[in-house]
Amino acid sequence: MELGNIRQDGRTKDDMRVVTYRKQQNARVDGSVEFGYGEVQVLASTTGPVEVGLRDEIVDKATIEVGFRSLNGVVGVEYKTLSMQLQGILSSVVIAEHHPRSLIRFVVQTLSSPTTPCYLIKDAVGAPPFRIPVSEKAAATNGAVLAAVHSNIPLSGLVVAVSVAVVHDVLVIDPTSFEEADASSVHLVAFKFSSSVEAIVAVDSIGEFTTETDV
Repeated sequence: MELGNIRQDGRTKDDMRVVTYRKQQNARVDGSVEFGYGEVQVLASTTGPVEVGLRDEIVDKATIEVGFRSLNGVVGVEYKTLSMQLQGILSSVVIAEHHPRSLIRFVVQTLSSPTTPCYLIKDAVGAPPFRIPVSEKAAATNGAVLAAVHSNIPLSGLVVAVSVAVVHDVLVIDPTSFEEADASSVHLVAFKFSSSVEAIVAVDSIGEFTTETDV
């Protein structure tokens, strides 16, 4: 793999697909946005703060709940894990103390399916037989944060997520599903930016990689 136009779609290793963002009008939620990279599109919405059940009530801050829905309605461990990951990321930026004993609910729905059904990582030891594409995880994260902004939920900063893949020992940004299927590892990295903090708040990696990878 060369370091020029190394990819099928003509992008260089550092190029992202076209980023799209659009506010949606939905009377049933407080904020809704559509976000995506190229053909990868998600719809994220927020509701709250609203009344929370006694079982989930937290005395000094709001409860943050995240649901993830796939395009084909499939449920499973991967989707539950992603919901928990998103909950952790959003908890790092939502100022939940402003709304104690209440609930802030996020729902993320995929609007597109990958261009290839192959989610396996090449030669990756321990990779699951099915996994959510890492670019879809990045879109879900960014969409949820933008939905929070749209609904005026108090935030301590902004979180930006990016997906990367190691393909033939070269790290590429925003991989397509074809590139993910040919990658030795894939990674989701989420950064928090505020007036006082710039930090990594989440890293999710699958596959085999070393510090010698060409970046």
